[in-house]
Amino acid sequence: MRKILLVLPTLLLAAPLFAAQSEPATWGGSNASTPAAQPSSSSVSNLLQKPASTAKQNPQDLPEQKEMEKVAFARRRSLPENPKPKQKHADENAACPSGEGNPCALLGGWRYYSDQWHLTQHQATWWQAYKTPGMLFSTTMLFASTAVDIEGTQHCLAAGTCRELNPIIGKTRARQYGVAMPMDALVAWIAVREKQRGRGVLPFFMLWTVSTVHLYYGANGLTPQHHP
Repeated sequence: MRKILLVLPTLLLAAPLFAAQSEPATWGGSNASTPAAQPSSSSVSNLLQKPASTAKQNPQDLPEQKEMEKVAFARRRSLPENPKPKQKHADENAACPSGEGNPCALLGGWRYYSDQWHLTQHQATWWQAYKTPGMLFSTTMLFASTAVDIEGTQHCLAAGTCRELNPIIGKTRARQYGVAMPMDALVAWIAVREKQRGRGVLPFFMLWTVSTVHLYYGANGLTPQHHP
């Protein structure tokens, strides 16, 4: 009985302490509606006024921002440009890098001269090969020298100071042109065909040699010693 009497006063004294500690944890009581739990009007007004104050400060910061942009732009312009890649000379990758008219190790020390007549170049068609300088010059010289040879032969035949040794050509002008020109056309076609395949050096010199022979006999037949 004494123990009960001692415990009861102790519980009565401790009851206010437990009640004080449990009051802040209650959410449905009167404490939830106290002014301390709600945001005050002064704090809301301060939040609303902050953007306005920052907006007022932006015009003051604009001159400084412009100055910084000018400094950054000037610094960017002062930077060196990107280095340009080195362009190789056209002759560095060639077989004879020393260039035109200079000794070339690939040629055994002989001087190098480029193919200005395009005799060793390949062409896709026969017509393209014919239009190259080497073939145009050599074939034109072949037909022209043949005509000179025929006219010289006719001149000396009329004077009686020479005679035609080729029985196929004959003695009349019509027969000589009718036989010689188709033969020249066939030779020119073969030469250009070889040039189309990149083998135009030998045909060029063959046409040049034949043209030289025609010119020699034609000029000899037109000399004054063969006049009638």
